[in-house]
Amino acid sequence: MLKSLLVVILFLAVFSNAARVPPKEGDITTACEICELGVRFIIEVAQKNSSITYVTEELQHLCYIIPRGLQGACQEVISQYTPDLIRLIITSDNPEEVCSNQLDICSSSSSSDSDNVENVGDDATTCRICTFILNDAIAIMKAGGSRAEHLMGALNSDCSRYMPDPANTITCQYIVNTSMKQLLAYNKKGLDTVAACGQCLYC
Repeated sequence: MLKSLLVVILFLAVFSNAARVPPKEGDITTACEICELGVRFIIEVAQKNSSITYVTEELQHLCYIIPRGLQGACQEVISQYTPDLIRLIITSDNPEEVCSNQLDICSSSSSSDSDNVENVGDDATTCRICTFILNDAIAIMKAGGSRAEHLMGALNSDCSRYMPDPANTITCQYIVNTSMKQLLAYNKKGLDTVAACGQCLYC
């Protein structure tokens, strides 16, 4: 059921993107290709702002391209399952891996492909975790959760909720508990999330 709902979100992402940049004839021929295009679209959205609220709102706009009678249900599905989709993407920006290994929509081309999943210690993965949780912190503060104890508690909870792997949860919570104040200070000085995480050597 979850897999089917996530695929619906990916299909909507593809068709919304296609409305802006029509694909060449023959570009989208299989569910696998649609999945990969959808993941690329969502990664593009998340690179602008990886907070859960922002990504969810952007995906909910996709619901307006379907019949009016289905729009409410579409928005509910996206609200409920976007966190699961983010969990799949947060540790890998490789659409082929997400669609093959995580959603099992594409058949793996070889067994060696599944051995190339990024390790938690990889700089790119740590960078994505850092930018994700920093964007989350910024969104919480904009929503009025600026008290230190509330913010840190919410961020540690989100690390547990949105990271698919226990090792990633630990990495995320380490960043929150040792570096978040400094990250927010860099961001307040005008650095974007990637630059702020770079100053703390996570990117």
